[in-house]
Amino acid sequence: MSNQLELSLSPYLRQHKDNPVNWQPWGDQILREATERNVPILVSIGYSTCHWCHVMAHESFEDRHIAQIMNERFVNVKIDREERPDLDHYFMDAVQLLGVSGGWPLHCFLTPKGKVFYGGTYFPPVRKYGRRSWAETLMAVSEAYHRRRIEIEEQSDRLNFAMLRYHSPENKQDALFEHSASALIKKFEPLTDYEHGGFGFGQKFPSTMALNLLLDQWLIDQDERTFTFLTVTVRNLCLGGMYDHVAGGFYRYTVDRGWRIPHFEKMAYDHALINTFLSRWIRIAGTPYQVDAVRRSLSFWKSHLRGQRGLYYAAQDADSEGQEGLYYLWTSSELLTLEPDPTLLEAISLVPLESGHAGGVLNLLNTPPEGPYALDGFAQSADEFWRKMELARSQRTAPQIDKKFILGWNCLIVSMLCENYSRLSDISLGEEAVQLMEEIIHSFRNATNPARWYRICYDNESGEGDAFLEDYAYLIQAVFDVWQVSESQVYRELYHDLLKSLNQIFSEAAGIFSFSGKWHHDSLAKMYILTDSSLPNANAVIARQYYLASQIFSSIEYFRHYESMLETAMGKAPEEPFSFAGWIRLLPELLGRTVMVKCRKRRSFQKYLQFVKDRELIYFYTDDLGEDEILVCTGMRCSAPIQSTDELIAFLEGNDPSDADNIKI
Repeated sequence: MSNQLELSLSPYLRQHKDNPVNWQPWGDQILREATERNVPILVSIGYSTCHWCHVMAHESFEDRHIAQIMNERFVNVKIDREERPDLDHYFMDAVQLLGVSGGWPLHCFLTPKGKVFYGGTYFPPVRKYGRRSWAETLMAVSEAYHRRRIEIEEQSDRLNFAMLRYHSPENKQDALFEHSASALIKKFEPLTDYEHGGFGFGQKFPSTMALNLLLDQWLIDQDERTFTFLTVTVRNLCLGGMYDHVAGGFYRYTVDRGWRIPHFEKMAYDHALINTFLSRWIRIAGTPYQVDAVRRSLSFWKSHLRGQRGLYYAAQDADSEGQEGLYYLWTSSELLTLEPDPTLLEAISLVPLESGHAGGVLNLLNTPPEGPYALDGFAQSADEFWRKMELARSQRTAPQIDKKFILGWNCLIVSMLCENYSRLSDISLGEEAVQLMEEIIHSFRNATNPARWYRICYDNESGEGDAFLEDYAYLIQAVFDVWQVSESQVYRELYHDLLKSLNQIFSEAAGIFSFSGKWHHDSLAKMYILTDSSLPNANAVIARQYYLASQIFSSIEYFRHYESMLETAMGKAPEEPFSFAGWIRLLPELLGRTVMVKCRKRRSFQKYLQFVKDRELIYFYTDDLGEDEILVCTGMRCSAPIQSTDELIAFLEGNDPSDADNIKI
């Protein structure tokens, strides 16, 4: 057996095709070979833009001595987590149940029956960071497997049983009304960093699901402390190291509490989720620089990370020339050669990396309160200098791009474009969303079975791998959003068909859908996932769409689906509410504020928009109404034809969304 990754299209797997390790992709042959050789299976999971995946590959997987140990003692499997999120979820949960912190690269050791008995993340080539070396770990695991086989198998059986329990949801009647959104949000308090914004007191991730929830709640209670927290968070997100001030685009997270030093990879889903949240915030309290950050982010991804098909690539790496962040770092002397305005230079700070690299990360956290480079005028005043910096940076070796297209992530971008079209009133963004949706349908939909969608495709290649629940969830959401923007009944029909197809493709338990579908024959288990991750929970996204569909189609069936799913989730949410932020947003007191506008055309409601800035709007287009005639509905209750602003406000105030009965059928 030799390295089998040569024929893979995955950029991550192809990074390992020349390793002396006899890597194989995941498949049925793995268990057979492990049984025949009587050796454990080693599963190594990562993704192409993962910095520590690169580090471990260079340190260990390119080492012939280590490769010999791996080849002789294990069946070695490489998995791209972005191609197979089902396996990534499964193995990550297994490692965490073993008491190990999750992350990538992720490594699991399996019995020949495919059951996990040990695992971890990054292992150094020699003992350091308080960890055993990779070679020591390999030898210890191999010897334990052969000397304590019965004990190992019993341990793997116990873990497998714990996994089954962990992924078996239970419906709890009346859980929907046991906890209010405000009470659950108060449990975020130990994580909430009021000084610097964001959540946690070390690394800072955008955590957009939680930020959206807090914004939802603030729109109701106008809590001053929440507003201040959100203001600080957005300011540091846009002015600190998370944002690429030179060209636009947000990085994945910062390694420090103060949002100054990023981990430099740029991910398509972060692009979608951060800019969706910012578009909501901008409508309420945004600054010109925040608007500029969104617009430049959209421009960067469109010009640099969009493929020939018009679809968006998965990610851009953090590393170039073997060093993390090298492409993005600047020295003071490099800035001076570009002849900046001295006042501008005072506003820019360069934050050094802990690695001691000569350059620093560009930050604008010290922007002056007055003058041409004060915050409100900064975007326009600094524009020429950013162009100079971008031109200078283009002479460097750029980080590689993962050129695969992922269905769900492209759908998140569609929804983001629709959100920005609505919030920024930019017609071109609506047009781009429709164009992207059309290319998604063309590239990812199975030509012989229209209910079946691909997970991945590439430029000049057909789709591959069946879509998972998250892909369908984000697809359904995107189709709904494009229908709202385009007013085309074609999307209404597709939306309805996709909702109806879920029960035919995915298993269901207590109202919750399994992550993998009926075509995923080599998944290890049916997982019924309820928590948010760096992505919105797929079941929560679907539950929201069931609620919206129940409003639009006056459907008791869809409403019961929504209610059942939410009851199951709320039975778990009080245990770890931060991980259930997407579900908490679906509670009646928040989701019940959604206003459905019945009209012939979207423009019929234009004059009323300023009076519903604090509400989410959905549109139901019908030819039964006149050109300027509108009705509004909340919680299955509709108004008489609205003739004035006073009538609109009176109707909305008379239908209090905090009263759960308003959304009961």
